[in-house]
Amino acid sequence: MKIFSSFRWIVGLSGALSCLTTSAGPLPDAPRIACAVDEETLNLLPCALETRHGATYVVARYLPKLFGGERGPLVARILPGSGWSYIDRSGKVVVRHVAIMDNYASEFHYGLVRVNQDGKWGLADQEGRLVVPPSYDGILDYQPGVGWKVCTGCRSKTDGEHSWFEGGDWITLDRRGRKIR
Repeated sequence: MKIFSSFRWIVGLSGALSCLTTSAGPLPDAPRIACAVDEETLNLLPCALETRHGATYVVARYLPKLFGGERGPLVARILPGSGWSYIDRSGKVVVRHVAIMDNYASEFHYGLVRVNQDGKWGLADQEGRLVVPPSYDGILDYQPGVGWKVCTGCRSKTDGEHSWFEGGDWITLDRRGRKIR
């Protein structure tokens, strides 16, 4: 009886160990563990992502959940290490480090969206090109009739729930990301 119990424990342990992965990926013959993708939290786990041709993609089987009732060409989700990001219908991650607005990803205005990387702010287009590279200390959300207000030398302040920029020198960019004179 004792030998049988020990054998069952070893078999159970070896089954648990077969779920481990190496830096090269899952161990050969390891069972695939279901990857939880929660539509409510909008978070994608690393197991739902793959790299193809140097770009990051959402694994195809998660795309129906990802887009659900969304009709647009892009959907915003939170990615590990990148924060809010926009993903196209093929599953390709096209814009990373999207700024936050009202607890969600900033929206595109005239094809541009605010991005924040390493404490610097810029604007990216829907293909992920940095139209305005992250070089400013702050960017306000687009204001119709005004444009993008950007600052150098300003600092981000917060009261815990809300944040804003103070100080610095401010200029305005047009809807294409060019300085307005």
